[in-house]
Amino acid sequence: VVAGGAAAGGVLSEEAWGKQSVHDSMLLATGSADLYAYVFDVGGTRAKLVQRLEGHTDRVHAVSFHPQDPLLATCSADSTIKIWGAKTDRYRNG
Repeated sequence: VVAGGAAAGGVLSEEAWGKQSVHDSMLLATGSADLYAYVFDVGGTRAKLVQRLEGHTDRVHAVSFHPQDPLLATCSADSTIKIWGAKTDRYRNG
């Protein structure tokens, strides 16, 4: 899932947010078999990992940015969906 411009969303640490707004970013979120979701900045000439999201206890199968708000949903084989908010590495149970 890639987000950018007005439809951007993300869950990045303070370090990643320091110099830009979420609406100025080009972000890519991925799930993984290693229990994590990853957020990359793909707006430059090279992709850069900006955050590894921890919280699931099994493979992360799906990720989806909210179309307008800085939120990311992740879905895992652990039978949970987590909603991640901008500027935090914490999730809200849902």
